[in-house]
Amino acid sequence: MGILDNVETGVKQSARKLIIYGPAKIGKSTFCAAAPKPLLVRLEDRVDDIACAKTPLLTKYQEVADLIKELAEGAHDYKTLIIDPIGDLERLIHSHLCQKYGWESINSDKHKATAFHNGYKVEAPKGWRTFCSNLDYLRKKRNMNVVLIAHEEKVTERPTDKDPYDKLVPAIDIHSVKVIERWADIIGHYGPDYLVDKDAKTKRGRAIGLDSRSLELDGRNPAILSGNSYHFGNITPVNLGNLKDIMKFLLEDNLTPGRDETKTKGKK
Repeated sequence: MGILDNVETGVKQSARKLIIYGPAKIGKSTFCAAAPKPLLVRLEDRVDDIACAKTPLLTKYQEVADLIKELAEGAHDYKTLIIDPIGDLERLIHSHLCQKYGWESINSDKHKATAFHNGYKVEAPKGWRTFCSNLDYLRKKRNMNVVLIAHEEKVTERPTDKDPYDKLVPAIDIHSVKVIERWADIIGHYGPDYLVDKDAKTKRGRAIGLDSRSLELDGRNPAILSGNSYHFGNITPVNLGNLKDIMKFLLEDNLTPGRDETKTKGKK
């Protein structure tokens, strides 16, 4: 039997890979916990007030890896795995790699593999690719969605043909951001809506906060990392009353990627 005998046609609905990031204290964990049948992997001790299933505080990479294996092979009815936050997961990945290979740190100059920033440029991305492969094994074995939560940070983009500009990205090392950006189906920036008012005398802008929040998904704003494989548009407003509807839409809506009619008009 050859490869042509196993060619698939049509659309296959698979568990999705979602990254949600944004400023601190905006409610990212609460938002993601509204996903279908979630299990939240607790990597920092601050989510007791969120009403969903949560793991004990995990402090070692191997504990997270063992949990993924247990979810893939054990009996449960969870539909969504949430890892919160991946900034702490990055620390666990680095510590795991250093312990495994005997490095003092991920950026140690004493070892060829980590010297000259190769720890961040090469070795850490390898660790992230291994971790993402484990998540993909879980997704395919149990059809579980995976949601990664991150804080935001500002980096400087330096295009070859334009002036440098600031860009918001998930708050992990930029070389590792590239790994999870390629891995994810959906990357959304969750933040407050605001207006900028320009002072007539000083010519400086003044941000005015609004009472609404939005999820940026369409990838059109070069100053914010976002995008998706389903032609989802930005969603606004986002509030406590529609979190479940939005998460169900993002993770379970049966859309055909690449078709214009799949664009999101927003959830009311």
